[in-house]
Amino acid sequence: MKKYGKKYAPWLLFLFVAACLLTSTAAALPDSGAAASVPQAELEQALEEAIFRRRDGTPADVSQYNLTEEQLAPVTAGVLADNYADALVTVSYDSAGANSVSAMDVEMDSTLSMALDELDQINENSPEPMGGPELQTVYAHYAELQAYYESEPEYFGLPCPYFTSKDTETSPIGAILAVAGIPQAAIDAGDSRTIQQVDQIILGFTDALRGYVAEYGDALLAARDRALSHLDSNMTAAEKLLVLNDWLAGSCTFDMSAVTTGEEPTDMIGSTAFGALVKQNCACLGYSAAYVYLVQCAFPEIYQNGDGSWKTKEEVNGGENPAYLIDFVKIIWDADVSILGEESHFGEPHFFNAVKLDGKWYYADPCYSDISVQCIGRNRVETDGNLSHLYFLCSDPTMREWYRGNFKTIDTLYQELAVHDEYEDAWFTDAAGPVSYDDDYWYYVKNQSTLEQISPTEAHYNQVPDQLVARPRTLTDPLSTAGETVLLDYATGQGATTGGAAVTSELVQNEYLLFQAYAEKYPSLAHSLALYRNALYFNTSNKILKYDLHSGAVSLVKEYNRVSAVRDTSNPFPGQSFSVVPEGSADIAHTVFNPPLAALCLKDDGKLYVQVATNFCHISDYAVEEVNYNPACINYGNYQSRCDNDNEEFMWSANFVETLDMSHMTGSQHIFQSVTVAPFCGQQGYTENRCTTCGISDGGPRTALTDAQSHHFVPWHDVFYTRDSAGVQKSADIYVCVHCMETRNQLEEGETAGHVYGEPTFQWADDYTKCGAVFTCAVCDGTQTAECACRPEDTRQTVACTVRKDVTGNCTVGGRIVYTAACQRNGQTYREEQSVTILPGTAHTFVNGTCSRCGERDAFIHQTVSLRSASSDMTGVTICWDALDGADSYRVYRKIATGWKRLETVQGTSYTDTGTRSGSSYTYTVRGRKADGTLSRYDKSGLTTKYLSKVTLSTPTNASSGITVKWSKVTGGSGYKVYRQAGSSTKWSTVATIKSGSTVSWTDTKTSSGTKYTYSVRAYSGKYMSVQGSTNGLTKTMYRLSRPSITYLKNTGSRKFTVKWKKVSGATGYQVSRRIGSAASTRVTVKGGSTVSKSITGLSKGKTYKVYVRAYKTVGGKNYYSAWSGAKSVIISK
Repeated sequence: MKKYGKKYAPWLLFLFVAACLLTSTAAALPDSGAAASVPQAELEQALEEAIFRRRDGTPADVSQYNLTEEQLAPVTAGVLADNYADALVTVSYDSAGANSVSAMDVEMDSTLSMALDELDQINENSPEPMGGPELQTVYAHYAELQAYYESEPEYFGLPCPYFTSKDTETSPIGAILAVAGIPQAAIDAGDSRTIQQVDQIILGFTDALRGYVAEYGDALLAARDRALSHLDSNMTAAEKLLVLNDWLAGSCTFDMSAVTTGEEPTDMIGSTAFGALVKQNCACLGYSAAYVYLVQCAFPEIYQNGDGSWKTKEEVNGGENPAYLIDFVKIIWDADVSILGEESHFGEPHFFNAVKLDGKWYYADPCYSDISVQCIGRNRVETDGNLSHLYFLCSDPTMREWYRGNFKTIDTLYQELAVHDEYEDAWFTDAAGPVSYDDDYWYYVKNQSTLEQISPTEAHYNQVPDQLVARPRTLTDPLSTAGETVLLDYATGQGATTGGAAVTSELVQNEYLLFQAYAEKYPSLAHSLALYRNALYFNTSNKILKYDLHSGAVSLVKEYNRVSAVRDTSNPFPGQSFSVVPEGSADIAHTVFNPPLAALCLKDDGKLYVQVATNFCHISDYAVEEVNYNPACINYGNYQSRCDNDNEEFMWSANFVETLDMSHMTGSQHIFQSVTVAPFCGQQGYTENRCTTCGISDGGPRTALTDAQSHHFVPWHDVFYTRDSAGVQKSADIYVCVHCMETRNQLEEGETAGHVYGEPTFQWADDYTKCGAVFTCAVCDGTQTAECACRPEDTRQTVACTVRKDVTGNCTVGGRIVYTAACQRNGQTYREEQSVTILPGTAHTFVNGTCSRCGERDAFIHQTVSLRSASSDMTGVTICWDALDGADSYRVYRKIATGWKRLETVQGTSYTDTGTRSGSSYTYTVRGRKADGTLSRYDKSGLTTKYLSKVTLSTPTNASSGITVKWSKVTGGSGYKVYRQAGSSTKWSTVATIKSGSTVSWTDTKTSSGTKYTYSVRAYSGKYMSVQGSTNGLTKTMYRLSRPSITYLKNTGSRKFTVKWKKVSGATGYQVSRRIGSAASTRVTVKGGSTVSKSITGLSKGKTYKVYVRAYKTVGGKNYYSAWSGAKSVIISK
C-alpha cells in the first residue's frame, strides 16, 4: 500500500542534525572596488558583499578607502554583527603605511562557507533568483541559525563531522533539505522549491531551536541526568555505550504516525533529541540525535573542560587524530517490499550512529535495536523489553552484508575505519531485551537460538532454550563467558545461584512448555527480565515469575487470565494505544483470555511495563484477532522461508500494556480477595487470592479446581496474501477453536467442529418493521462469544426474517397493527407475532415525510434552508444558515464533480468543514432534518467561497529600522494585509498591504521606542480572506526598543573593561554580552533604563573581547529585547 512508503519525517524534521553543521576553516575577503571616501552605508554594503560573496581565498584590496585600522575595524565589526557572523568570521588587516589599511584577510568558518556556496547554487537554479541584498538576508538567516546553535552546547552538545565533511554526500544546506524531505538534486529551475522556500525553512529551524530550549530545555537536562545516573565509574567505555543504548530504547517510542496515517507530522520535534528524551516519541533521526547527545555528555573527558565548560568543536573534531567518539551515518533504502499483498518500493533514508572504542570505529543503531520486531519482523508493535543487540557495535562490512540488495548507499565517513567485527561475538549480542546490573553482576536473558538460510527459499530457526544468566562485572573481556552463571534454564528449570547453590524449578519447566505452545499462535514473544531489590522478575507464558538472587527460589508473582483494555483514540498508531484496565471499567475496547506476555520492562519511574500479547492487528484496524499464525514462515531481513501462509495479516499485532508499581507490588500493603478463574482449553479452573490493586497472587494454594475446558472448533476458510501464478490469493480450509485460537489442518480423532443451535430469540426493531432471529450456540455461549467476530461462523448466528404488517384503522380513529416475523433455517420455519394498538388521535409518526401508520405527507419537505455565509475559519470553511422551523438537525453538503457530498449532520446552525485545502474553492448547501428522518429542500446553487488557511505569526523582533513581523505562507493567497494595534488602543489599523503571496515578512518602520505594538496578518485572494481573530496565535506583541550604540569601550583597570552606550527610550534595562573569538558568549544584565555603562571584571589578560549591548523592556514578567548593537572589540592589556 502506498501509505506504508510515506516519509517518517515532516518538512521541518530538524534540530540535532543542525548539531553537525559546524567546523572551522579559512576564506578571504574579495576586492571591493569602491572609491575612496564613500559614505558609511555604501562602505558597509561593499564590505558586506566582499566578506560574504567572494570566498575565493585572496585578500581584499581596501587601500582605496584610505582608512586606518581604527576607522575600518568598527565598520567591519558592525557588518559582521548585523549578519550574525561575528562569531563565525575573523578579519585581520594589512597596513600599507602608518595611517591606512591596504588589505583585509578573512578567516570564515568552513561550515558557513560551505552553506553560502550551496545557497548560491540554489539561488542560481531558482526560477526567480534573488538579488544581492535579498540573498545577503538569507546568508544572515543561516548564520544566525549556526551562531545560535554553537552558543548553546549544554542543550545541543558539540557538532559532529558528518554533515560538514566534504567526504560525505550530505552538506549543511543539503542536510536541511534532506531532513525537510527535499532532495538537493530537486532544487532546479523546474522545481517549485526555491531559494525563498529554503530561506523559510532556515527561519523555521531557528525559531524551533529557540522555542525548544525555552520550553523543553529543563526537561531535556533532567532526562540527560536520568540517563547518566545509570552509568558508574567501573564500567568500560563499551559498557557505558551499551547501558545508554538500552536506556534509550526503553525510554523512547518510535513515531509510527506518518506510516499508519499517510500524513507527515507537522512538528519537527520527533526528529530531535528533544523528541526522544522529552516527548519520548521520535523518528530514527531522533534516536540517533539523542544517542549523540548522551554519549557526548557521558564522556566529559573528551567533550568538556575540567571546569565543566564545553570544549570547542575545533578542539574535539580537529587535528590529525580527532578525539570525538560519535557521529551520524545515513543509509538510503532501495527495497521492494510486500505489505499485505501489495508491492511497494521503499527508498527513504535511515539514520544511525558510528562510535569509537579504543581508537576503532563501529556502528550502533539504537533505533533498530528498539524496534526490530516492529520494522524488521513487522509482526508485532514495538515492545518494551524486546530489544535486539544485533545492531550494537557491528562493522561496516557486516551491515552491508545484512542489507545487501536492499539499499542504494550508506553515506558514512567510516567505511574504511569501521571494519572491526570482534564485538559481533560479544556476550551482549545474545542478550534478549535490556541488560540489568547491580554492583557485582550483569543480568540478561541469553538467547542462543540462530537463523540459518538453507536454500534461497527456505530458512530454519535453530531453537535453543533461553537462559537467565549472571555475568560478573569484573569480567571485562566482552568475548569471554568464563565465570558466567546460568541462574535458570527455561527448558529444564535448573540452574544455580551466583553462590553455587543448585536451583530446580518445576514451575519454570512447565511454563516453558506452555510458552512454546503460545509461540505457535502468537508472533514475536520474547523472554525478558527486570532487576528489582535483589530479585529478577521475568515473564514466561502468561505469567510473571520471580527469581530470588540470594536463595535461587522461583515463585509465581502474577498470572494473566482475563485481561481488558481501553483504546486511546488520540494515538495515531492504534497498535500502541491499548492499556490494561480493571474489569468493569468504562469504554473497554477488548477483553482477551489467558493471553501470553510478549515481554516486560522496568523503567526509571519504578514501574514494570508488562506487554500482554494479542493478535489484534493492523489489517482490521485492531477490531478482531487474527488466527492461524504460521511459526514456520520466516521473513526477517535476508532470512527467508517462503510459505503460502505468510503471516502478513499479523503485521503490527498489538500489546495491551499494564503498568505495575514495583514499590507496591513488592510491598506489604496488599488487600487480597478470592478470585475464581474459569477453566480454559487445556487449563484447569481454580480459585486463589489476588491483590485488588495489582493482581498478584498471595502465594497460597489454589482451591476449587475444575476440569480443563475442551476445544470448540469451527470451520474457517483462511485467505492468505501470497498469490498463485494467476494472481489469485492462496487459501486453506482449517478449523479454529473459538476459545483459544488453536488451529488444526485436520481434526484429531474424536474432535468435532461446528456450533449446536437451539430455538431462536427474535430481536425486533423499535418500530417492528424489521426483525432478526438469533440462534445461539449451546456449547460456547457465555464464554468468549462476543469476541469471536473474526470467526467464519459466529457463535451467535442471526438470520433475517420477513415481516408482514396487517393494519386496521388509522391515526385519527384508532386501530390495531399486527406484525408477523418468519424465517427459515435448515428447512424449518420459525414465527413470532407482535401486536400494537393505535389509540384515537395518535400523533403521526413521519418517516421520510410519510406517516408510518396512515401515510399522510409532512409539510416540512417543502421548506428550503436559507444560507447566510461561507468563509475561512481557523481550521477550515465555516458555513452559517438560518434556523428552519421544525428541524431537529441539519445535513451539510459540499459540491463535488458528481453532485453533492454529505459532510456531516449537526444540531446547530453552523458547521466548519476541516477537510479543506488552502487555495481551493468550495460550494456548500444545507438541508433541514426532523427527528423522524424527514428532509427539507435545499438551495441548489449553494454558497461558494475560497478557503485560505490561517496566518501563523512568529514572534516579532526588533530590527535596526523598526519591528520585523514574519508569518507563515498561505497557499493560494495572492497577498497579505497587516493590521496593528498601537499602545493601549484596541482598534486595529491596516498598516500594510502586501501584494505578493510569497512575501512573508514586513518591517514596521513607523514605531516609537518603548511603545507596545500588536500585529495580526490576514491572507487574501480577490474578495476572499483568511480568518481574523485575537487568539490562537493570530496576533503577536512586541515592544519597540531602538538598537543601542556603544559610545565607549576601554580597558580601564586590571582585567577589567568599561563599556558605555546611548540610552534607549522605554528600556527597563540592558544586557552586555562578551566573547573571546568563537567561544560561547557571557551575558550580564544591567537593571535600570537610565544606567548606560557597565564595568566587567575578572577578564583574561591578553585576550581580545568582542562586546555587544542590547536593551530590554520587562512587561508582565516577560522580557522584550532590542537588536544587538554593533560589536566593538577591546584588548585586555593590563
